Amino acid sequence: MERRRDTNEMNGSSTDRWSEVADAWAATWGGAADAARTALIDAVVLRPGERVLDIGCGSGEFLRLLTDVGATVAGIDPAAGMLDAARRTAASADIRRGDFAQIPWPAGTFDAVVAVNSLQFADDMTHALREAVRVLRPGGRIGIANWAEARYNDIETLEDAVARFDGADVSQDDDYRCEGGLERLFETAGITVTVAGLVPVTWDVADRETLIEGVLLGEPPSRKSALRDVVVTAARPFAVDGGYSLRNAFRFAVGSPG
Repeated sequence: MERRRDTNEMNGSSTDRWSEVADAWAATWGGAADAARTALIDAVVLRPGERVLDIGCGSGEFLRLLTDVGATVAGIDPAAGMLDAARRTAASADIRRGDFAQIPWPAGTFDAVVAVNSLQFADDMTHALREAVRVLRPGGRIGIANWAEARYNDIETLEDAVARFDGADVSQDDDYRCEGGLERLFETAGITVTVAGLVPVTWDVADRETLIEGVLLGEPPSRKSALRDVVVTAARPFAVDGGYSLRNAFRFAVGSPG
């Protein structure tokens, strides 16, 4: 969920690192995108019994929500540790190792394909969407959600503070994060958009230690110690009742091939 390291050193090729942090990820970020997941469920218009694939299922929170609305659920993720966590979270789901590059099911398997905060890991996002279309049945739907542009996300304040401490550039908004970006990607992949929108997503953190763990997920203890005050100082505007509440947002788009 934490965005900068999603797209840099903790990227799709670093599956061992994702496995190592799977439990910490689930504890700090697992439910943070539930508002975006729920928006996708509503926008895709799932019907009980339909087969749904979650690409980049992580620790399984979306799989559980999809199961709760009556879907027949499958999920893929490249990190073995995440798959283990997902199997604990959503025991009835068909969970396999894989990613957007090559989905391990035959053509026409699913009524819907969904993905939250995972499309950006693909080397070629247009190819990834076409691979998702391949496993859709006629009339199937695809729904994608990811972080919106920086101006909507309080978490950027903390990530930019860490970047400045490191002497690095602050993050830039890729097109897919901005208004109309997902729609343009869908168009290039031959998908007709039926609905798109912006969803508020709040990250509520119980205490300072959880905040530090979430922002510095996967960092060694020495680096967490060095960055502790940087993170806490940057988070002061978001302090509430002994914890923190950061207002963020995801963009989503839903469509069908053709």
